[in-house]
Amino acid sequence: MTKILAVFLMALLLTGCGTEKTGDRDMARYENYEFRVALQFPAEWKPVEGYENRYGGENGYIQLAGIGGTDLQLEQVARDQTEHRLSPYGSSPEIVHPQDSALPALLILPSKDQDPEHEGLAALVVRLPEPVITPAGEYGFLIVWGDKGHIPQLAGTLEVLP
Repeated sequence: MTKILAVFLMALLLTGCGTEKTGDRDMARYENYEFRVALQFPAEWKPVEGYENRYGGENGYIQLAGIGGTDLQLEQVARDQTEHRLSPYGSSPEIVHPQDSALPALLILPSKDQDPEHEGLAALVVRLPEPVITPAGEYGFLIVWGDKGHIPQLAGTLEVLP
């Protein structure tokens, strides 16, 4: 029981969610202290069991991860994602600058021929203000995977945490 409580308390320290109303929709504020960022997503989304840093619901999802070395350029990290051998974004995905973003970022939007297995997958690649060191390695970028219906809007809610 003590281990479960300790894990729960650690999860609360590393991440956090609060709710606020944005337009006609309740949005949850997600804070990730490992990557020192915050963003908003639909309040009905919940943590997805079995995944780290993944939230979702019936209408979409997001998942955050560290990516890329500190010596890379934003454009190269995004291009590397689109050139993956599995072509998760289709044969000719679009790489665009988000309309509103507090950090240097690029959106990866899928092409029409995206494989049904990956259907709807889009991504936001963000240069972090400072490298992040995790047990898995050192990262200069954050990638937010999610469905193409939500990723462009989430880009505008991205904030840097102190």
